[in-house]
Amino acid sequence: MQLDRVSHASDETLEGYAMGSLGEPVLAELEEHLLVCPHCQEQLKEFDSYVAAMRNAAAGLELKDESRKEFWTRVSGALTLRRIGWAMAIAALLVLVLRCDCRGDRRGARRRQPSRWPWFS
Repeated sequence: MQLDRVSHASDETLEGYAMGSLGEPVLAELEEHLLVCPHCQEQLKEFDSYVAAMRNAAAGLELKDESRKEFWTRVSGALTLRRIGWAMAIAALLVLVLRCDCRGDRRGARRRQPSRWPWFS
């Protein structure tokens, strides 16, 4: 890559520089060119701001991912086997109580005959 005051670095080269992914021979030549070329310096500033914005966005996504992990860790800690067992036992008891309560309200259910002696019922 031959750079001087007239020729400019390609967008790919400047982007690689901003991201820190250029190899040593190209890196040295580009840094020398950036010292004397205001056009490439301006282009590099744009790439630097773009790379910084993308890194900030990625950091925000990592924070959201960490908060999700923390939430599910708390949920899984709250749902221990013992607590789930108690919840299922209470639910079964409620179903049993409701079922027994509803049995007496059926239309086809046998009705008790009134006793001749109500005090013996």
